Amino acid sequence: MSIIVSASTKGGPGKTTLAMCLASYWHDAGVSVKCIDADPNKNLSQWLGRAGQPFPCAVVGDDDVVQEAESASEAFDVVIIDVAGSQGQALVYAAGVADLVLIPTRPDFKDIMEAIRTQQFVKNAEQMMRRRIPDFRTPHFAVLTQVNRRAVVTEHSRSQLESLGLSALGADLPSRTAYSQSSFAGASPLADQHIRADVEAMAVEITRKLEEAHG
Repeated sequence: MSIIVSASTKGGPGKTTLAMCLASYWHDAGVSVKCIDADPNKNLSQWLGRAGQPFPCAVVGDDDVVQEAESASEAFDVVIIDVAGSQGQALVYAAGVADLVLIPTRPDFKDIMEAIRTQQFVKNAEQMMRRRIPDFRTPHFAVLTQVNRRAVVTEHSRSQLESLGLSALGADLPSRTAYSQSSFAGASPLADQHIRADVEAMAVEITRKLEEAHG
């Protein structure tokens, strides 16, 4: 069982796309998946609805995130939470029950600084949980999205994140038109073989990070 949160304090870096891709990948791999959409815009649940609801997705408010996540974790192998792109309580609540938090960011200075701001919310959740569990920690990583792998700015962004205390996953999500096409059509982005390969590499790395975190 793993609870994974896709979070950012701003809209636009691809947190809903990241959640959709990972949920679709694990579902296709035979893993039981449930999504939790805690974003008032309901982008994830609407996308899944247009895609024929291949796996369950609960729409919840901030105050119900923890209860829904803990309940879902008892019945599903993977629970993926998409929180609002804002500085809301749902982010802190979700980070407090997460096994892993992913912070999507584009290779852009403003997005990188927002990723650092999001990390602070994760650390706030850690601090709150340590009142009950002294050694509590929430592993968290940046995920570079909408990247051009050949551009110098991509590796520069990784270095900048690292220097600011936020490690990025080695796997990333390049900019591909298939993302917008799948969202518009209400389909899984993994129908595109390049996206599937990108997401598979990320899922393998995430699984390894979770195993390391759990010893």
